[in-house]
Amino acid sequence: MNINKLCPICNNIVEPDKFHPNKKYCNKKCRSISSSRRYRKKHIKKLREKWRKHPLYNTIKRKCIECSEIFSPTDRFHPTQKYCGKSCMRKVIDKRYANRHPDKIRRKWKNYRQTERGKQVHRDSVRPYTWVRRETIKQKGYHLSPKDQRFIRKRDNHQCVYCGDTKGPFHLDHIIPIKPVNKGGLNVIENLVLSCDKCNTSKQNRDVFNWCKDKNIKVPPKIIKLIKNQIKKGYIKPNYLNNLR
Repeated sequence: MNINKLCPICNNIVEPDKFHPNKKYCNKKCRSISSSRRYRKKHIKKLREKWRKHPLYNTIKRKCIECSEIFSPTDRFHPTQKYCGKSCMRKVIDKRYANRHPDKIRRKWKNYRQTERGKQVHRDSVRPYTWVRRETIKQKGYHLSPKDQRFIRKRDNHQCVYCGDTKGPFHLDHIIPIKPVNKGGLNVIENLVLSCDKCNTSKQNRDVFNWCKDKNIKVPPKIIKLIKNQIKKGYIKPNYLNNLR
């Protein structure tokens, strides 16, 4: 059976002749287009060098969609070029793929983070302060469970101990900061208190007594009770309350 061939340029039916039984293109125009495309692929460097010497090279200016950098097209065959380079084009393609297939990318990243290389990259990408803080908590040898966190929230009546805020967002603040490892406090229920975002960010790694003096705030009685409980259990030296005076 005779199967009708389609032209690869215009997708029209090709009618072979006696002299051209293996005809690929429907006419001379399509054949010239395909030959020019082949020539471009083989001699792309030469064509770009010629285009850079051309007087119209600096006159045509375009703006990159990704990085918004102004550039001139690399080829005279692509005057409506959208990207300044392959890196920007690759970024746009990856973003489109991520928006269309979010589940596939999540699975990919989960599998990658389980490998040794993925763990190392994740460690380098995390801020150094947070990574050092995690290591210090591990050295203390106590991990808070979700039950412990609920207990702390109920104990403090779901409000900030320092300012009494009830809206939040809330954080678990260490009364005696963890750092340094030798002199700092422990990651224990008696050393943790519920605090709002403002109080926790302003306190940072500072001592409670020094921070309250700077803010002109009285030290809450609940914190003094918790410090006394830490002294009884031997977590802290008994001389620590002398800083209150």
